[in-house]
Amino acid sequence: MSAPVYRNLDAMSSVAGLALPYEAGLVGLTFVLGTAWLPIGPTLVLVFSLYVAIRLGNRGHHPGYLQDLLPFLLRRAAGAGRFSAAARARPAPVFPFAPMVARDQRQP
Repeated sequence: MSAPVYRNLDAMSSVAGLALPYEAGLVGLTFVLGTAWLPIGPTLVLVFSLYVAIRLGNRGHHPGYLQDLLPFLLRRAAGAGRFSAAARARPAPVFPFAPMVARDQRQP
């Protein structure tokens, strides 16, 4: 459909080039917490350096790269580096009375 009321699903909502809610929220939260604990000068330097770091981190990647990276890193940390259910499962006990074949995981 070409009606103007439909929004393109690939359009990225952004504030100053930062995707919502992760990137812009992180900069905003840094500003709020920084002003609670630091004077305004160091807070502005911290916020600006975080903004530049996020923009440089996104450079050359697809839109929403950091939004995809955060859940990926959390899943990797929760799964101890193993992503598939088969890799996270405990190994099955070996039946010692059957001959070993090439497809078996463990060799005696």
